[in-house]
Amino acid sequence: MRQSEIPLEDDTLAFLRRYVPAATPTLTRTTTVRDLPSIFDIEVPPVSWMLERLVPAGGITLLTGAPGIGKSMLALALAGAVVHGVPFIGRATRRTPVLILDRENPHTVLKERLELLGIARHDDLRVWGMWNSPEPPHPGAAPILEFARERPLIVIDSLVCFHDGDEQSASDTRRFFQVLRRLAAAGATFLVQHHTGKGEGTKDYRGSSDIAASVDAAFVLERAEGGSGLDRLALRCFKMRCAEAPLRLAIEFSDGRFSASSDPYVLETVRARDSLRQVLSEMPGATQKRVLAAMRERGTARNVADRALKQSVIAGEVTESKGEHNSKTYALAELMELQI
Repeated sequence: MRQSEIPLEDDTLAFLRRYVPAATPTLTRTTTVRDLPSIFDIEVPPVSWMLERLVPAGGITLLTGAPGIGKSMLALALAGAVVHGVPFIGRATRRTPVLILDRENPHTVLKERLELLGIARHDDLRVWGMWNSPEPPHPGAAPILEFARERPLIVIDSLVCFHDGDEQSASDTRRFFQVLRRLAAAGATFLVQHHTGKGEGTKDYRGSSDIAASVDAAFVLERAEGGSGLDRLALRCFKMRCAEAPLRLAIEFSDGRFSASSDPYVLETVRARDSLRQVLSEMPGATQKRVLAAMRERGTARNVADRALKQSVIAGEVTESKGEHNSKTYALAELMELQI
């Protein structure tokens, strides 16, 4: 479906009046600047969470990762927890209806995963896949607009399958996410799955920088050291508008269940890489000696700090350069990209 075919209201105010509860205080028509209500008089409700301090309710969350890393499994497990109102990876969820828009997986795979994850049947869990007729529509289609009023969690698998333009184009990407933003204003919460790229500048996500600019929270799913398959994973946050999120969460999968990792080795490595990021944010371009010394001052053992530094360079999170007298210097990759 092309963008021009999406049945959206031309007037955003009319759209919001139709789909957002009338009690929302900001939906007043303004004809002059002096008609604008004072920002000081607008009551802002506290942030609510679909998944405690990770997925903001009424917002757009991006989940990226390499193909086959486990994004769809993790998203499906979260969907099952939300629809049943049970905790997920040790964090509270908000019980609400769930819709999964899936143009990636056949129904046989979805059924196998539901059974593996032990997700019990629930009438509020709906999957609109390629096996349905019609196939899953663009998120701006009329049935999705109507469903948004139930304040659901909507999982999109994946961005590239539903993005109706060029994901490298800022204008096309902004247009797509504006549709989601309107639906979020109507009450929906989005979890959008996307891929990381192979280049140095695409380690967090592939495509236009407007992808990250358009979302409220963004995470990369990575395989933790020593992991194979889903058993050892790390969820790294690279954007959070709503609160201070943990830089990286260690996750493990066992007996059909995702949980916060209790593996001492994984936790040690995850915390060390977070410590490294904090050190380099304060001392960009520091030598290896200074970096390791600063990490030790923060409580990281020398061998663990050295391992975290090497891992971060390999993962592309940290850049390594030659300094004076054949020394090595280090900086966060995203800071180097901003300088370029």
